[in-house]
Amino acid sequence: MPDKDLRLLALDGGGVRGLSALMILQQLMETIDPDNPPKPCNYFDMIGGTSTGGLIAIMLGRLKMSIIDCINAYLSFSDRVFQRKRNSLTVDGNIKGRFDSEGLTRAVKELLIAQGLQEDALLKDVSEDLCKVFVCATSQETNETVCLTSYESPHDGSDLVNNLKIWEACRATSAASSFFNPITVGRHNTKFVDGPTRANNPIWELWDQAQLIWGPQPLESRIKCLVSIGTGLPSSKLFHGSNSHIGEVLKSIATETEETAVRFRRDKSHFEDSGRYYRFNVERGLEDVGLEESKKRGEITAATQRYIGSQGVVTQMQACADDLAGREHLPLAHRALAATATDTVGADSLTQRPARHSQPPNRQVDNAEHDHEIPSLRQPQLPILHCKMCNILFYLWISLATTSLAIGLWRSLATSDEGKGFTDAAYVVAVGGLVIYPIQNRHALRCKLKE
Repeated sequence: MPDKDLRLLALDGGGVRGLSALMILQQLMETIDPDNPPKPCNYFDMIGGTSTGGLIAIMLGRLKMSIIDCINAYLSFSDRVFQRKRNSLTVDGNIKGRFDSEGLTRAVKELLIAQGLQEDALLKDVSEDLCKVFVCATSQETNETVCLTSYESPHDGSDLVNNLKIWEACRATSAASSFFNPITVGRHNTKFVDGPTRANNPIWELWDQAQLIWGPQPLESRIKCLVSIGTGLPSSKLFHGSNSHIGEVLKSIATETEETAVRFRRDKSHFEDSGRYYRFNVERGLEDVGLEESKKRGEITAATQRYIGSQGVVTQMQACADDLAGREHLPLAHRALAATATDTVGADSLTQRPARHSQPPNRQVDNAEHDHEIPSLRQPQLPILHCKMCNILFYLWISLATTSLAIGLWRSLATSDEGKGFTDAAYVVAVGGLVIYPIQNRHALRCKLKE
């Protein structure tokens, strides 16, 4: 395969918190082009995900959906699928999934039909030039992570690639003990379980799949941008409200996800230092949102908006967007130093921008918009006056003070008593201030409250 700059995307699992990952990705696409946000499949060469991250990967990459359409579909999924059922046991004593596995199947099939595909459409994509997609699942027989792909890979058997249906892939990546029931697929009756507990953060699987497809040369020199998006950090107290088995599963998922992120960042530190690896994950605000709590989408939205609006994330998001779009920028390690300078000289792609609907990176920004960010460089300004009456009172006070001082100076020069003129002037200014200034200040306060 010809050499090319690779752009890769990994999506964590996280139940209804997958909405947070979608919002982060939406902001990233809007940062690339605020007026016409592109589809992720047009920018990423490969998208991989696990559990709900796998569902999103299929919608964005295999179905080529826009972010907005994907969010709408995901919210519909959440309302229909993440509804608790009473736990019961199978005939062999295992716990049945507490979420509606058949409901997930129906929802995926309906989505496929709405996108113009057959409900039994294959995960395999016949075009080699389009965005490649994989989802992670765990084989019950080997207890190893299996990547179910939309493309042929040198190490994968042809059975699953040529026969796996999209809805089966969605079920397989979502299968986890006590959440969704296991599923058996393919001619060889391969059974998949516990996908999220082994690769809930699929960053290493993404790396390995990219190496298989675009190898055998090392990937380091070919990756332009590697993006990993999480679904927030859950609180440990969420693990104690369920039975012991479910609690252990949740704890295992959370632990594995963050340990994987830390390990990858440590082992590939040169990628982050050179501005080619980006990890986005809401750090606070999603601790109390359980995997199935679809009614807490307001909390998910608020926490994610706070995160993507923070100064550090805005800078990181802009750098990532520049990488994806092929725009030149400084390495992330130098951007903090460059940010101050760019606010004063009218920067282009390095300028830190508002979180939503801001100017395109190649558009010049007026320095005046950023004067407030560096107080020492601000131009002198008159006080903020709120209405016509505020102006009248303020300038009446300035006129009184100026006139009194001028008269005082004249009297001092015209009489032998030099101190008398200034004493009278000071007295007039003081009396005028006692009368006019409180009135002006009280009126300005009322105007400000009205705003």
